Amino acid sequence: MNLDQILSLVRTLLAAGGPISGLLVMYGVPNDKATMWLSLALIIVPPVVSAIWGIASKTDKAKVAAAGAMEGVTVTVAPTASPGAQAAAQDKSVPGVNPI
Repeated sequence: MNLDQILSLVRTLLAAGGPISGLLVMYGVPNDKATMWLSLALIIVPPVVSAIWGIASKTDKAKVAAAGAMEGVTVTVAPTASPGAQAAAQDKSVPGVNPI
């Protein structure tokens, strides 16, 4: 995921606030409660999702796979590499990554 994709996701999450709040009010939630719950969700959800995404995307396997997925890049993984990098080299679905 690159910076443009992240910014697009943030814009989408922020833009969803109005319609979600409107639906809550439509179904009988008082306006102040809808605003409170929506504000709370916008405070909590993005950092939690960011933390989970950061942990998942920073594994050795994910980093090797991301490098190999770039056009014109071939990654060669040595036998002494970390287990995650070796797993990426053995995975046939990961493009551009080869074991030695």
